[in-house]
Amino acid sequence: MNEILVIGHRNPDTDAICSAIGYAEFKRRTGMPEAVAARCGDTNDRIDFVLNTFGVPAPKFVADVAPTVRDVMQSRIMSVTPEATAAIALGMMDEHNIRILPVLDAERKCRGLLSLFKLTKFLR
Repeated sequence: MNEILVIGHRNPDTDAICSAIGYAEFKRRTGMPEAVAARCGDTNDRIDFVLNTFGVPAPKFVADVAPTVRDVMQSRIMSVTPEATAAIALGMMDEHNIRILPVLDAERKCRGLLSLFKLTKFLR
């Protein structure tokens, strides 16, 4: 699994940095080993003093926290072929609780998308 970043706020102060470090450590100790303390801004003299006093490195710097498609997509894709029946597609959507189903050809190239909304309009 990818890292899970624990971040205070965009312009970190000492409390935000220490909270991110502490909460990431808590998450690691309670079953989330991929938790990593991070920060979105630069440290300042006060933050550096606290980190140096306790011998803790500054959290990982992350310039941009806007989610990308890769962050939210699913890699194991349910799909149907163009030859599948609407009933098969609806059954898959119901069984797996999904609203959109890609239509892939034999080469796994996307030929279209089926939406639950469009299918129910078609089957009225």
